[in-house]
Amino acid sequence: MNEILYQKLKNELENNSEMTLLTKPIGFGWAKDRHFRTTLLKYEKETKVVLKRCWTKEFFEVESYAYRHLFKNMENNMPQLYSNISIDGDNWLILEDVGNTCADKTNKSDRMEMLKILGKMHGIGTNMLEKKHFDFILPKFYCDNEYQEKLNYLTLASNDNNLSIDQWLISFFKSIWQLIISRNFTILHGDTDSSNFIKNGDLYYTIDFERCKIGPVCLDFSKFSEYIENKNELECYVKSFNQVSNNCVSLNEIFYDAKLGEAYDYFHWLCYDIKNYFYPSYKEYVFNKHEFLRKINRLTELKNYFVNK
Repeated sequence: MNEILYQKLKNELENNSEMTLLTKPIGFGWAKDRHFRTTLLKYEKETKVVLKRCWTKEFFEVESYAYRHLFKNMENNMPQLYSNISIDGDNWLILEDVGNTCADKTNKSDRMEMLKILGKMHGIGTNMLEKKHFDFILPKFYCDNEYQEKLNYLTLASNDNNLSIDQWLISFFKSIWQLIISRNFTILHGDTDSSNFIKNGDLYYTIDFERCKIGPVCLDFSKFSEYIENKNELECYVKSFNQVSNNCVSLNEIFYDAKLGEAYDYFHWLCYDIKNYFYPSYKEYVFNKHEFLRKINRLTELKNYFVNK
């Protein structure tokens, strides 16, 4: 950590009589310049914490609102938010340190714990949307802009023989999008990569709510639904959802949402490849034709699933 920034953090914290910085923050995780583990003296007790620098002021407002208000009653699944500070225009969250061992979405037991947490979050979210009362208006799923951008990339790729984009794929994308926006909306985590589900002994915590938003349930399944082995694996999600929600869901509904989420994720990364194929955004990018065709093949299988529904 930059020494000047460290001193500013130290001074800012020590101006608060309840907080004294005991150890120099050390970067960790995938964004070492954004996540810092340290120890504070708080209420005369040493407390391990994570200082998280937020990417933008908007992300800071969303994430701190999620910790303070939306999901604060999710016992044993949320780090405690102690406080926040602002230095030179940067916003920082001071969070309970819950560890750095991530869940593994390919591991069934980890995946089921992720599903239980999501079920509880989505159930709470549907109740809140039903009340239509927010102290803070969350961002909403950006349907129109994202739809048009992805459609443009697919159309562009259909004119390149190397990319094998046929019209059926574009038609399937259009129909999938209509299904996605017609599904039930809730409050989403927004970034359900397994790195945001932390294992600490027998407990699992979910972190990083900066992309929390209002949107269709299926989007929160998108990053791991392809690993769900069968419909019955989702029973833990349904049970967790129905325990807290005023509106129950069925196993069939949630399995359908999981498939929609998988289709969304495959289209997302297919369009990402197309974008970088035509307009490389970083020099290390190398177009992988085999992996590109694998995505198309999986979308073919998913198309058959939805056609037969």
